[in-house]
Amino acid sequence: MDRDVSSVYDLTEDIAKHAFKNHINEFRDKTLGPVVDIQTQENFRQHAQQTLESYQTKCFQVEQGFEKGARYFYNEQSNTMIVVPGDKNLEPTMYRPDTHEKKFEEKIEKTSRQQGYEPEIKRGIYELIPELSEQQTREQQEGRQEKFDFDHKAEKGIRVVCDTTGKIFNGVTKALDSLLDFFVGAPPARKISPSEYARSAEARKEYHLQQGRAAKRNEALDQMAEQIRQEKSISLSQLKALSAQDIVSLRDQGDAGLMTLISRREEEPG
Repeated sequence: MDRDVSSVYDLTEDIAKHAFKNHINEFRDKTLGPVVDIQTQENFRQHAQQTLESYQTKCFQVEQGFEKGARYFYNEQSNTMIVVPGDKNLEPTMYRPDTHEKKFEEKIEKTSRQQGYEPEIKRGIYELIPELSEQQTREQQEGRQEKFDFDHKAEKGIRVVCDTTGKIFNGVTKALDSLLDFFVGAPPARKISPSEYARSAEARKEYHLQQGRAAKRNEALDQMAEQIRQEKSISLSQLKALSAQDIVSLRDQGDAGLMTLISRREEEPG
């Protein structure tokens, strides 16, 4: 199946996932070029992105033959070769060829023979694939970094403060122990049909109470998300604003469960 390259960030994550372990040592080998400071898989991904985006990187796409759709990138300064197969079932890779630029020239010659004409050499991925947006890549990267920072702060442990006593609970699970009795036996919200709503004043009253509780729940999740980002404590009253179903599920999942609720809330449309 054809590979659709719609995101530089996603492509470089794929490259790092498949090539990091096999090729990391090549970037520490002085005989293959200047040493690149790569310690982690994320460093490897960043180097892949820098290589793809650089105007110094030569690249081309195979238009005909069995390698149709494949894209080759080569940066002479760092001696970095990136190969992105046209078939999405084949893994993209990044490595340092021991023959340096000659390897890229061989790819050009091979492609010329296969398709009957020399491929057009471009500079960087945005020239090779004009529909890709550098701004979109930056925004996506910033969004991923923000999510990473958010999750990292939550991993440190969420502190919960009791509004009345000032007691601090280290973690959602401990705070929930004081809430479980409050929610025992609380029934889930009953679904009210349009016909019942139309004919029953009690049903309409119940429906609007449900909507009010749902709004308070969402407001509490929004507030907790912002406080966690600022590395501040959340309050017991905010946890009380969650539904009985939320509270019971968080008993087992703790901090991670709260992060899941917040993530789902932030994915909701407008």
